[in-house]
Amino acid sequence: MVFRRSIARCLFAAAAMLHGHGARAADISTSFTLANGLQVVVLPDHRLPMVTHAVFYRAGSADDPPGQTGIAHFLEHLMFKGTKRYPTGQYDLFVTRAGGANNAFTSNDKTYYYEQILKEGLPRVMDLDADRMAGLDFAPAEAEHELKVVLEERRSYQNDPESVLAEEAGRALYGAGAYAHPVLGEPAETGALTMSAALAFHARFYSPGNAILVVAGDVTPEVVRALAEATYGRLPSGPPTARRLWSSAAQGCPMGRVEERHERVARDKLTLYFLTPGANAMGERSAAALRLLGDILQDQALSPLWQDLVGRRGIASELAAGHELKLAAGEFSITAQAEVNVTALDLETALLQSLSELRRAGIKPEALTEAKRHWLTARQLEADDQLERVTRYGEQLAMGRTFAEIEGEPRAIEAVTLPEVNAALRDFLSDRCHVSALLEKAETPSGPVPRSKPAHSTAMVH
Repeated sequence: MVFRRSIARCLFAAAAMLHGHGARAADISTSFTLANGLQVVVLPDHRLPMVTHAVFYRAGSADDPPGQTGIAHFLEHLMFKGTKRYPTGQYDLFVTRAGGANNAFTSNDKTYYYEQILKEGLPRVMDLDADRMAGLDFAPAEAEHELKVVLEERRSYQNDPESVLAEEAGRALYGAGAYAHPVLGEPAETGALTMSAALAFHARFYSPGNAILVVAGDVTPEVVRALAEATYGRLPSGPPTARRLWSSAAQGCPMGRVEERHERVARDKLTLYFLTPGANAMGERSAAALRLLGDILQDQALSPLWQDLVGRRGIASELAAGHELKLAAGEFSITAQAEVNVTALDLETALLQSLSELRRAGIKPEALTEAKRHWLTARQLEADDQLERVTRYGEQLAMGRTFAEIEGEPRAIEAVTLPEVNAALRDFLSDRCHVSALLEKAETPSGPVPRSKPAHSTAMVH
């Protein structure tokens, strides 16, 4: 174990700073890096005596080794099972008794763990999280039990038609790429996961040099630095992490359709998925243009698609759109909920036609101006949600964005021009390069429910 007896003295000194009455640092966001490579971000917010503490690891389902899909998510569960210093149950017990809350999430590119707690609990929380970063220690029976929990979670997704369809769409969109398999893993592989494989994944990716610590709340950068040095700073940097990166350009032009019919579907739904470059290949302005384009297309007052499909034609009851940027690729999606007696195929035809007309006409200047105003307003309101701020910083840093780029995002949004938004519309939302996902009501309410139809693609290999 990396920790030594002197850690108690270090934590005591740092905790004293937490309650001190010395000169307070300016309430500005700060970033610094410890000697072992851990990046630390501090987001002061002194309105309430509480903190949000989160550790982001640059490892997610895209890093699952071949044949072990779901291992990143399985490890997320095991991270709560205990260490030598803090046996099984001690972590959750402390957070609960302190009146706090905690959770964890795994996605394609990252896994993160957070706690929200009164600021007096921050030293112990940092000690607990640094300890499980250093290594885990629990009985094999704990892993066996948790695998059953994961498999039950996997089964619940398989019983949900929308989740099944989304997984099929992901396979069609990403082909042989690292994002093709679900975060929960392929069912046959998830069931064969082992404790030793999860611990090997931990040893490979869970280290200060591959992590980001974000702390928001009633703290100062000086306090957080002292606590971080006393806990995470005592750990070795860890081995270099070679990630299984790939490029969306290698996918070519995905074109296909996946369908899921189920008796529990009340009304048909259509989603169009368009592949975009990832954060490792997309410039800051292009990413901002796609973000604003998504905001425009899903806004009832601004969206030509909404006005056409919901307003003029009356074949859709609602519409949503947005861009999800990931490290190696991204996806822009448009979802339309059908009105009664309208099929997903009807929606597909109408939406593609409306998109084609929009590419010719372009987005209007006033729509872009309003979308920028909405974005900036939402960012100001975010100041009231510590977890939302922590998540935004951590997620973007895990995708390779710099702290300066995140801080400068409002300026980047303001600088986006109308030609840039219309170029994003033409370049990425193509009739010829997309995957259609059709959620359909089963024709007969009884009998076996049809399985998803596989994607038919001319450009991707599964």
